[in-house]
Amino acid sequence: MKTPFWPVPFGSKPIDLGLERVEEALKKMGNPHLKLPPMIHIAGTNGKGSTLAFLRAILEAEGYNCHVYTSPHLVEFNERIVVAGEKISDEFLNEILQQTKELTEQVNLTFFEGTTLAAILAFSKIKADFVLLETGMGGRLDATNIIDEPLLTIITPISLDHTEFLGDTIEKIAYEKASIMKGNTPCIVAGQVEEVAKVIKNYSEKVGCDVYFFEKDFDYKILNNSKPALFGKHQYMNAAVAVRSALEIKNKGHKISDEAIAKGITSAKWLARLQDVSNIFGGEVYLDGSHNPQGAETISEFIKEKNNEAVKDSYLIVGMLKNKDAEGFFANLKNVKKIFFISIPNDLNSANPEDIKVIAEKVGINSEASDNLDEALNKINKISGDKRVIICGSLYLAGWVLENYIS
Repeated sequence: MKTPFWPVPFGSKPIDLGLERVEEALKKMGNPHLKLPPMIHIAGTNGKGSTLAFLRAILEAEGYNCHVYTSPHLVEFNERIVVAGEKISDEFLNEILQQTKELTEQVNLTFFEGTTLAAILAFSKIKADFVLLETGMGGRLDATNIIDEPLLTIITPISLDHTEFLGDTIEKIAYEKASIMKGNTPCIVAGQVEEVAKVIKNYSEKVGCDVYFFEKDFDYKILNNSKPALFGKHQYMNAAVAVRSALEIKNKGHKISDEAIAKGITSAKWLARLQDVSNIFGGEVYLDGSHNPQGAETISEFIKEKNNEAVKDSYLIVGMLKNKDAEGFFANLKNVKKIFFISIPNDLNSANPEDIKVIAEKVGINSEASDNLDEALNKINKISGDKRVIICGSLYLAGWVLENYIS
């Protein structure tokens, strides 16, 4: 099943941040959010999914069952809702969506609100030990921000993204995401630029919660030499945040062993995060969903890291959405030999390859437009010398590749 029958994607109501509709709908549903297991709430711009994957792997290694809500999906909608460790079935998903639709019929919900409420309803019906809840784009007015007393909150690296909804400065965006913090609920914070760290610190003092910053209160040593299963230098920080979060959960009275932490760090799985797909395409090929300047910086760091093992020219195949900061993305990719641009198949919001080629060349990157992924790969394969290829620019492109080449 690729999409649910309700709410319609980009549904009856466009993106419209606010909690009033969600709160009204929850009352009509019998307040299922009050019947959930202890919740860990995660906000940020980059690294939410990877950090969640590490924490989930740790908890599951200890034998706990987790409900998990993430977005967007890569191949099928069911990926967004994991019930007690298993991706929700088509039958249960349709049943839950139908119930949510009937109970909230008088409320004009957005697509994300409707699906979030459906996930909460599903979680309230099945026993589990924890809920791992990832925000959508924001925090303060995000549909997931309806739990008054989460067990823990986590804030991953924050950068400029979704500026049309969250604010035009990094401080405004940081405030929106920091607003998942609750009084007397500890918050674990990944590495942040100084302006963001200051906003988070001020907000924690405002609501009265303890906050623990990466590098200030804990660092890589917390991993005890365990090597993260996910590729990229940045994953060491994501893993460290997950371990510090697990220790905080342990402090709350839940059993978590050193063995479970080590196993979780070294076995976590998360698709399209510098995922090695060389066996599918041949040569050295990775798939990544990065689409903003900080994500591009991560790719650049990954290239440097891989070149310590074997120096190769790195080529990117990029498809992006029209509303992304293309110039900022390319400015952080100066160690790339060449970028081949393609459209994201079947996506009306895909940027035109010729348009983003102009932007890339503006910041000094050699680039070329291609008709499709296969053509771009063929062009790269004809280039002599040792090569590595990274397909990136959008989670939607990554999902299309997974569905059409890997699933």
